[in-house]
Amino acid sequence: MIAGLALVAGCTSSTNPPGPAQGTGAQGSSAPGSQSASPVSAPFLRTCDTSVYGDLGSDWRKGGLAAGPLTFVGLGSVGSAAADDFAPHAGRYRSIKALAVVDQGADVTVSIATADLGHAALIYDPSSIRDDGLYAVNDGESAVTFRSCAKGQKNALGYGGPTQFNGGFVVDGPRCLAVDVVASGRPPQRLVISMGRGRCPISG
Repeated sequence: MIAGLALVAGCTSSTNPPGPAQGTGAQGSSAPGSQSASPVSAPFLRTCDTSVYGDLGSDWRKGGLAAGPLTFVGLGSVGSAAADDFAPHAGRYRSIKALAVVDQGADVTVSIATADLGHAALIYDPSSIRDDGLYAVNDGESAVTFRSCAKGQKNALGYGGPTQFNGGFVVDGPRCLAVDVVASGRPPQRLVISMGRGRCPISG
């Protein structure tokens, strides 16, 4: 059973998929559960002021799912997880927790690929995080922009270094989930994450 931190068993691809529509976004830009994930939704914005902190250890990048300045920390068995772990519970699904860690001075937008809209979403709006860890897909966002702390800046908790954002994913069943990543100054990149589907192809 998936519990706590679980992500990855994924691959990266440099197929340069179209980047998500950019927008200034605003914290709280879409109310939890108010709309289905949409390709035209402006990315939800997470900033340095809403970052969290935890001791990542010295080798936290090893085995993480990375795209440029972004790393999703949280190795686990999600790729080989049983289908029951993705089964609905009264219309909601268990979240797949994934700490997003972004190098200082970077803006990174992550968006659910078009083919997966309606089946998966990002859960990085702090106001949408539920105590029971169960979500409907439309509780989340189709795209999130992570705006890290500036180089040398400390976050609101007084910590420097790479900027950490808590959250994760919700999916409505096992799938090879494709997400597109656009980081400032870098070409777009696609990540394909196995959600209970074993080995996934490297392109979405």
